[in-house]
Amino acid sequence: MSAYDAPTLDSATIARIADLRSRGYGWDHVARDLGRRAIDLTGACYDDTRYEKALARAKRELRDERTSEACTRLQMQIRDPSDPKRALEAAKALAEIVLAEEARESKERIETKKCDTRLELERMRDRRNAEREALAAKLEIENLRCETRLKVEELRAAARGQKAEKPDPADRPLTEKEEQQMNDAFWRGQERVAAEFTGPLAEVYLWGGAHPICNGTPPGRGDTRVAVVRDENVRGRRVFWATTHPMPTDTLNGPFLDPPTETEGARGGAPDSA
Repeated sequence: MSAYDAPTLDSATIARIADLRSRGYGWDHVARDLGRRAIDLTGACYDDTRYEKALARAKRELRDERTSEACTRLQMQIRDPSDPKRALEAAKALAEIVLAEEARESKERIETKKCDTRLELERMRDRRNAEREALAAKLEIENLRCETRLKVEELRAAARGQKAEKPDPADRPLTEKEEQQMNDAFWRGQERVAAEFTGPLAEVYLWGGAHPICNGTPPGRGDTRVAVVRDENVRGRRVFWATTHPMPTDTLNGPFLDPPTETEGARGGAPDSA
């Protein structure tokens, strides 16, 4: 047990302390008002996050209270017909108070909006990092499984007195099912990439093949920046079109190019709607 443990205060006591402190009273006065020791109150308040919020609220209420009182006095002076000069000065002072309060409230709204925006960006960044970490962990697990299967095959072959050879995927063509699985996996990855098009500072380029990519090399000559257009008219699907800017033709009325042949369309084409 520590030499000193600060007591736990209820919400009403914390609100009373915050009100007295906002009005300029010292901790000794607050302690006498509540019948407590000053060291107990300071220790409890500094360890309680509710105190900071209560103190900020008390200061706002005190400021509003004093502003309202000042406005009331100035309004009484404005209505006093016995001293027109003093009434004019009171009107100017009242106008300055009103303008200052409007400026303060506008600044507080802007700061609140900035804080909300920063929090939302942080949440988006955390979600994206979590998704990337989960994908990396999944890939690592799959690699470990493949290595384990190969090791087991080698051990079985050694037990039979045969030399195990590692299978080479290039030795045999992919089955129709395997090709479909690879195509589906590719387009699922494209859906995740499409989700990043709406993020801040996103840029999309058509790679010209004149330099490596995914290694830090920025876009250069031969690459074409394209615009990503969201199409919400394809029923039951979320479609994005990549096009140059300005667009090469009218998106609704054309003229349009002839569609590719069945063989050209089947190679590298978009996934089926099913």
